[in-house]
Amino acid sequence: MVRASLPQILSSTGFTLYLFVICLVLALLEIQIEGADGWASALPTWRIQPKWLLRLTSGKAITGYHIGLNSLLLLWLHLPFWFVPWNWSAEFTIAGTYFLMAVQWDFLWFVLNPHFGLRRFSRARIWWFRNWYLGIPREYYVGLILSLSAWLAAGVLNGTRSWDSARRWLLCALTLLALTFCAALWARFRHRRLQ
Repeated sequence: MVRASLPQILSSTGFTLYLFVICLVLALLEIQIEGADGWASALPTWRIQPKWLLRLTSGKAITGYHIGLNSLLLLWLHLPFWFVPWNWSAEFTIAGTYFLMAVQWDFLWFVLNPHFGLRRFSRARIWWFRNWYLGIPREYYVGLILSLSAWLAAGVLNGTRSWDSARRWLLCALTLLALTFCAALWARFRHRRLQ
């Protein structure tokens, strides 16, 4: 019996579709919770926001809501270690998957949110992303770079050529982008029907 490594499983198309569904559900859940008020600005949650921390987070407070939701996601991502032995390669793959998911589900929040959508995805309307490059928040670039770096590190530890790891990551990211485009079309159609 041939046993697939965790990075091979995570790079499969089926897993990418599953990952998209998780991000979709997270985005829809957060839309129901936050509505038009992004970054939990209207939620009754605690906030940590000393000036030194705000400099590190581009002006965003650390909230109990975000700590809880991200902790839950990280715990779910580590569930496989109850069934397979822990190793650094798998840990880096999980970290890379988490960063990719964070960008994906955050962008889906805007795409699917009736208070935003793609047309309102801009620096002028989204106060909690202060730095934008080429129409995209800096945090998205950082998340994608961290994701790719973690997948590359997992590949090195797993004995996979860097090009193969980068190709798997790129295929996953492009598949998520294509699915996001489909979700944007669906959201646009849905919003028109509701008006």
